[in-house]
Amino acid sequence: MNQKKKGLQSLVNKISKLKKRTLAKEGLVHLDEYKNSTFNLETKNVLVVDEDEETREKIKKVFEKSYISILTAESVMDFAKIIEKSDVDLMIIDIRLSWVDGFELCELLRAHGAFKTVPIILSIDHSYQEDIKKGFDLGANAYMIKPFEEKELQKKVEDLLALS
Repeated sequence: MNQKKKGLQSLVNKISKLKKRTLAKEGLVHLDEYKNSTFNLETKNVLVVDEDEETREKIKKVFEKSYISILTAESVMDFAKIIEKSDVDLMIIDIRLSWVDGFELCELLRAHGAFKTVPIILSIDHSYQEDIKKGFDLGANAYMIKPFEEKELQKKVEDLLALS
């Protein structure tokens, strides 16, 4: 996406958020309309890289009725196949992956030109401050501690997609 189109999309996203807030505040719209009230009907692709099938399915369920399409990979090899074939707008990466862990994958992505600006959420199964700091130092935009709250995950994903 070129810079002009990105800038325009960012503006549209900001306007859409303002519109949603105003409509919600005034109580004039049904909840489904509120969720769907946007100028940007383009589907966003979020890639979830997690070896745990239950986690991947839970994340898919959170976004099943939204403009966000969830792609899933249970390994780094699956991840590589998906990014070859699909545009990815955001990634959720578990730090406890086999072969190449989530920290290493985050670092590799940030070093690669095509993925320098793609938002990354690291999925962490504990709240060790060292791991959280390490993730941010390697270029992650956010983190989620498992088990995560669905609304918190949804908000982080939507906020990061609106900024990208």
